[in-house]
Amino acid sequence: MSSSDRRPHLLLLALFFPPSRASGVFRPLGFANHLVHLGWDVTVVTADAASHLEVVGSIDPALEALVDPAVRVVRVPVPRQHLVTEPKQMAWWRANLPGLLPAWEQRHNPAGFPDRWATWGPPAVRRAVAHGRRHRADVVMATGNPWVGFWAAAQVAAALKLPYVLDYRDAWTLNQFTGEDRFGPDSAEAGWERRLVAGAARVLFVCEGQRAWHAARYPPAAGAMRVIENGFDADQIAVPPFRAAGSPLRFGWVGTMTVDQPHQAMWQGWRQALAAEPVLAGAQAYLYGHLGYSPGAQRQVSALIPATPSSGLVLAGPCTRAELGAVYGSLDVLLDFTARSPYVVGGKLYEEMALGRPIAAVVEPAVAAGLPSADYPLWFGSPAVTPEGVRQALVAAAAAARAMTPAIRQAALDKAAGFARGLRAAELDRELRGLLS
Repeated sequence: MSSSDRRPHLLLLALFFPPSRASGVFRPLGFANHLVHLGWDVTVVTADAASHLEVVGSIDPALEALVDPAVRVVRVPVPRQHLVTEPKQMAWWRANLPGLLPAWEQRHNPAGFPDRWATWGPPAVRRAVAHGRRHRADVVMATGNPWVGFWAAAQVAAALKLPYVLDYRDAWTLNQFTGEDRFGPDSAEAGWERRLVAGAARVLFVCEGQRAWHAARYPPAAGAMRVIENGFDADQIAVPPFRAAGSPLRFGWVGTMTVDQPHQAMWQGWRQALAAEPVLAGAQAYLYGHLGYSPGAQRQVSALIPATPSSGLVLAGPCTRAELGAVYGSLDVLLDFTARSPYVVGGKLYEEMALGRPIAAVVEPAVAAGLPSADYPLWFGSPAVTPEGVRQALVAAAAAARAMTPAIRQAALDKAAGFARGLRAAELDRELRGLLS
């Protein structure tokens, strides 16, 4: 193959990647899968399954089947004694001589990078550089969080003399729920972010709010900043066939629930609607997914959900991607109560729109106006994040479910088609090709 015919090679550093069950796996997974069909060789440098299992407590092995066979995956274990909380999983010295831990952390994080996952950085850099030399790489990209991926991308790019791209799935020094500076301008985090952003060839964000905040924070790098939204993965979503709404209605949420979600307003509003609104008579809400990302978080989230026999709430537990089509097909109305702000647009919303079902959303109107769902015909936002606002959103979505026709549903599906992940990957492809020398 001549040099002009060679496929460009992307090194993608993504600590969260299948079989991790973190919600952040789907953006790098979707990009990797689509880029190999857009003419790229893609190598993903990620953590091994044992690291995710020991630190988080669970994985989703079914997710690995979603990785395109053309994507190379290099798994690098996380040195994780500082992250392990279960004594039976600790090394002998960690359990019996805890005073040795600071020296251990310094040895595994010599740069002192301020990230709990920082110990993954040095071994990931070594593996990525070695792989990039064996299989000539052209661009390095990292997705965060964890933010050690950004540090690793800069190190790999320097060693291989390549450009690097930073992809912000979340915000680092910005508290994206409050709009406040999380650490302060003189913090180690702010210093590292400033240097890493300054050296990046492109800095990508999932929404305009994130981009604008970072452009104001780092004006010299503003010209390198782009918005590439999230999207839904059409090959992973079996769109349920049209059917009339059941009686009573079945509401549902699918995804990991966290303490950041507006649980109090959501469930008070649910109780009010269930007690007083005829259109919700006998309705139930099925909550599919994990409660938090760790055993401790599970207890915290569980305490926020009043799932009693009379509540109409059913904790249905996690479901695999293979089960997702049947789960969505059983629901009449989708619940969207992800914590939102002008800086947060998670991938869940795109998946919900792609199903052609009414969506009852709990979100401030000022935030809702900037969401991609703003003109989606089956999206019903709350007038405010209050129990009364939630009640109104639930009633509107329930009425839409009762009035659903094939034509209304098709109009919603047509609108959602513009948010397919493949379209976002094509934008990324153009940005990456612009960096090729």
